Amino acid sequence: MADSAIPNKIGDYEIQEILGKGAFATTCKAIHVHTNLPVAIKVVEKSSLSEPNNQKRFDLEIFLLRNLHHPFIAKYFQLLEDSNFCFICMEYIENEDLYHHVNELSDKRLEEKEARYYFEQLILVLEYLHNEKKVVHRDIKGQNLVLDRGFNIKVIDFGIANVLSNSKAKLSSLCGSLCFMAPEILAHEPYIQSVDIWSAGVLLYSLIIGTLPFYRWQREALIERILNVEPVFPKDFHPLLQDFLSKLLCKDPATRISIEQIKEHPWFSKDEYEYIKQNSMHLMQSEFILGRRNVIDQEIVEKMNRMNINTDYLKQSLKSRETNTCTISYHILAREKLVEGMKELKTKVMAQNFKQNFQKIEVAQNVQNVKNCQQVRKIQDLKVYKLNKGRPIIILPQTNSRRYSNPAVIVCPTKKNTSKNNS
Repeated sequence: MADSAIPNKIGDYEIQEILGKGAFATTCKAIHVHTNLPVAIKVVEKSSLSEPNNQKRFDLEIFLLRNLHHPFIAKYFQLLEDSNFCFICMEYIENEDLYHHVNELSDKRLEEKEARYYFEQLILVLEYLHNEKKVVHRDIKGQNLVLDRGFNIKVIDFGIANVLSNSKAKLSSLCGSLCFMAPEILAHEPYIQSVDIWSAGVLLYSLIIGTLPFYRWQREALIERILNVEPVFPKDFHPLLQDFLSKLLCKDPATRISIEQIKEHPWFSKDEYEYIKQNSMHLMQSEFILGRRNVIDQEIVEKMNRMNINTDYLKQSLKSRETNTCTISYHILAREKLVEGMKELKTKVMAQNFKQNFQKIEVAQNVQNVKNCQQVRKIQDLKVYKLNKGRPIIILPQTNSRRYSNPAVIVCPTKKNTSKNNS
């Protein structure tokens, strides 16, 4: 796509600069002329949608964006088009993505407390996508978690996301970013939302340890490790965190940790999770969401009036989901209020000493030194420490499970799926 082909103005937006380029789209920064606030515009060439599958995928992405409303998901505003391009107008996110943010640090990794903060926000998003919307993102990675001005995450890029339904209870397409793809996808097995849990585990591992758990330069070697090799942990790694990551990176999707189990795990902080959830959802009250929140924020209406934006029919237009100057201005200002309100959230969370689910329980490396244990027993190579409240902390040995060993997959990793029903 030639930069000169992109117009300087489209609708109520003045395009200022190009932020990035992909194979089929260019992302630009623009200014919404009525509110004078920045937005991001994804410019897609119509010629790239000539293939029926590409058009179908594009239509699904727009459908999802229009119907996803969450403080940690980038906000969709509207779709515009001219003879050559489609313009997806979205929330502008000031900072870089989480991947580049971490790689700019001297040791290329985060402290546990900060990594847990971002992970908890991601789990809030996945809980919403999986449970409420039945959506599988399929491309959870650091590059798709962008940081706003308050260094809170915004999940982006629903280009390969899909929706589960009664008629499509599982998916089967081989898609995603290879380093973050779950074993069942690579093994060409039908899969569900748990593939996002795997990807979240790969992300958390990389944030804390500073490397990807299965990375190899050669594609075939990388696939082999994802399918058959357990992740390696530093010798001085905290047992609780090792257990948590092992459960996230469980190769068997049937026994992989669920979102509800994640929230109860000793390494996780349910108090912190609930604090983030309550504060972010409270600030969402400014956003008009048909069927969920039909109240208009009068503070925003007053601001619109000062901007000489006619609000006489605002509520009626919002209820009928009209796309016009008035409704788009309201949505942009509401999202701006949300982001500004969450600007100090990370600072507040980092300053507080939220308890982990088992804050005061220390698991000793040596069984002789385990404190507060009621029972210690061995089951083959698996050590289970029975702790207070009857909840076990499990330290898993290094294993070499070959559940997904399939030479055909390794030799032909791009094997086309023969199923026509699921994607």
